[in-house]
Amino acid sequence: QWPQQFLCEMVDRRLAFYSRQAVTSFSQLCSSEISSQAALVEMIQLSMNSPRELIRIIDITIREHDELGGGGLLIPSSVESALDKYVVERLPSLYPKPVLQQVSRIKSIQFANSDLQVIFRTGAQTIRNRIKKWQDCGIVGQTGTRPAQGDQQGRDAFIYSVIDTRVRRLISRSLALGPEYEVDEEADDAETPK
Repeated sequence: QWPQQFLCEMVDRRLAFYSRQAVTSFSQLCSSEISSQAALVEMIQLSMNSPRELIRIIDITIREHDELGGGGLLIPSSVESALDKYVVERLPSLYPKPVLQQVSRIKSIQFANSDLQVIFRTGAQTIRNRIKKWQDCGIVGQTGTRPAQGDQQGRDAFIYSVIDTRVRRLISRSLALGPEYEVDEEADDAETPK
């Protein structure tokens, strides 16, 4: 991962180079309605600290602002729209379709196995297998435990969190990847025995 300070400076250098020194800071692109530092930090987090992804996000932000007829400087609504667009366009090229179909059904960025059994209407082992697959992809990670509930016979339940910031945004903003990513729940639940 590249340090945040390096990425901020990289953005400013690229803007200065490509604008022939007319724009030397990301803040010059932002209206007074938006905190340029907060917007850039959010973009860096969404890029997973990747210079290439950060450049892609800034490009989409500027293009989306123009397409929305924003004119002038960036405003909060055009930045939010651009970040949503980036997530929806980028995720399908990063993760397998079945994985995205599954994680897009999750309603919270933090969960336990039992929480997902209700959503997917399937048993604990099937959910463990799915969580393992999501961990292998780098989408979720185990972040803690919580005391046993119900029939878990005293064992603490593992708590998982979505660690990919793009998937976090997909879930927290209830974004849709498109009709081809909507899953037939009955077919999905039939993939493995309960």
